[in-house]
Amino acid sequence: MQNDQNLARQLRIERQERLRRAMRNEKNDRVPVLGSGEPALLRYARPDATFGYMIREPEKMADIVINEVLSQLKKFDILRTVGISDRYLGAVFLGKTFLPGKELPENTMWQPVITGIMTEDDYDYIINKGWDKFRDMCLVERLGYDLEEMAASFETDQKNIRKYHDAGFPYMLGIMLPTPFDSLAFGRGIMDFMIDLTEMPEKILEVFNVMLDEFEEKQKDILSSQVK
Repeated sequence: MQNDQNLARQLRIERQERLRRAMRNEKNDRVPVLGSGEPALLRYARPDATFGYMIREPEKMADIVINEVLSQLKKFDILRTVGISDRYLGAVFLGKTFLPGKELPENTMWQPVITGIMTEDDYDYIINKGWDKFRDMCLVERLGYDLEEMAASFETDQKNIRKYHDAGFPYMLGIMLPTPFDSLAFGRGIMDFMIDLTEMPEKILEVFNVMLDEFEEKQKDILSSQVK
């Protein structure tokens, strides 16, 4: 067991250094290889695995990918979409998320469902009370998300990220850039949002600034906690 942990640590350090050299545009032993997300890799090992299985068994999916796929694809240096909440795709755009085996057939890929839940008055709500408060209110009261369920899914995602780390794959702190335009366009409805952009551009810009300021403050907190 100790030998396996030492080997994984050595591989992780080698991969980190290879990635850093590439970022600095320095001479490298080879070009770093970025692997895709878990669903694609799971299908490599288990072609019959359904999307519903991936949603229900995220920890088992990670175990299979690590033990049966990545052990064979040794030149992967880092993985892209590891540990993404099953409801995230719709929630980030103020919409619902339909899942395979729940709202959708067992082997249908999960789908965001955009409903245009925002009203014109919501712009003032965001300006006065903040984007995060507005978003959380929408997710619960208008879209019916269960925040405890989402938190549990996020906790599982973090466990899986740790599994990949312990198996020798670096996890670099990923900061996903905010998408104010997309979130408002889908939340408001694309046609209504385009009209709003024409009729009240100053207010939309003010909302954008609120969203970006909150994002900047939040990321400062995250980065400072990671450095500690």
